[in-house]
Amino acid sequence: MGRYTSGHNYKLEGIRKMLVIGFYTPEYESISKRLEDSCLDKDIQLELRAYDDRGSWEENCGIKPEFILSMMEEFEQDLFYVDVDAEFARDPDWSQFEHEARIGVCCEKINPPKWEVLSGSIFIPYNDMTIAIIKGWLRHCQNNPTEWDQVMFAEILNKLSDEQWFRMNIEWCAIESFNIESPIIRQLESSRETK
Repeated sequence: MGRYTSGHNYKLEGIRKMLVIGFYTPEYESISKRLEDSCLDKDIQLELRAYDDRGSWEENCGIKPEFILSMMEEFEQDLFYVDVDAEFARDPDWSQFEHEARIGVCCEKINPPKWEVLSGSIFIPYNDMTIAIIKGWLRHCQNNPTEWDQVMFAEILNKLSDEQWFRMNIEWCAIESFNIESPIIRQLESSRETK
């Protein structure tokens, strides 16, 4: 099942707009409305998909690479993944991704000195390299169904070079405790409360 937040075609004035994607399981359907409303307010193209509950929080989180891969195959364009318990706090400037071929992820020292990959916002360029990365992440999640997708993604990224992925500014994945002055995307972390 898909829901669009805009009646626009994905191509406007000859320029393809960024497509934001997200998925939810039944317990997050009402929470997804906040993301949907923020995208409508800022004329951001959004594609949401519903998935059945897979039995645990970790297994539901493990849907992420499967969902991303299916959206890459369906739309064949650059995508921007956002967790459904997030919202766009201000208009994004997508131009910084126009000529970027590497996957983009936010990282932060949540429990210093250790850096953590934050998989709540991901820039996904449509190319063979990114498809291979997402497939590797998917396999890793399938082989470790009780592990958190974010940890599985970090293990994949740790094996890659700077030519394959880059660290996005934390304003793309701001968590309240980070005290980011002007976030683009505010992660509300509702899923951690219902975990």
